Amino acid sequence: MSIDPRLVTPKRAGDAISAAEWNALAAAATRNISMSGLIQHPAGWVGRGARGATEADEVVYAAVASATPWLANKWKYTCVEQEMTATGWQNLSGGRTFTDCLNGHEANNSATGIQGNGVNVGTLPAGFKLVPIRGNPVVELWQGTTADNVGWRFSEPNGVDGTCTAPIAPQQALGDTDRAYMIAMGAASPYLGVT
Repeated sequence: MSIDPRLVTPKRAGDAISAAEWNALAAAATRNISMSGLIQHPAGWVGRGARGATEADEVVYAAVASATPWLANKWKYTCVEQEMTATGWQNLSGGRTFTDCLNGHEANNSATGIQGNGVNVGTLPAGFKLVPIRGNPVVELWQGTTADNVGWRFSEPNGVDGTCTAPIAPQQALGDTDRAYMIAMGAASPYLGVT
């Protein structure tokens, strides 16, 4: 990290730095961080070094448009490039469509057990299942960088949806015992209004 020595006045312990000095340090740190494979994410600084990231890595915002079944509880997605406007997200004019995008939350999904969203599909009620990403959420896409990691990736938890297959039992009517108890309570406390 190199900082122009003319911008920083030598300091003693406890001395404050000027706004110009602070800005120079922040700019140098940002350059150093971006070259180290870290990117700024709303949740904080995120490392992409494990993927071999460089400043050339592209991150794109795209809406998840559709899903095609791939493996058990895994889908391949089509995403459409977005832009933010004053009124919200919209398709980028002349933007790209990304196919065969993979969801990192689904990486270790299988037909049984706990899935990437934390749900154990073995305990779901009959008629319910893990579903692909839907509702056209805008996600952050990044591209794989090695020969065996080609394509676009995002990370979004799957939902669970379904229809109850067993009828719901009607509410049990109050029996004589319940009614007698309520009348006794009404006698003890006239505010209950039970007769």
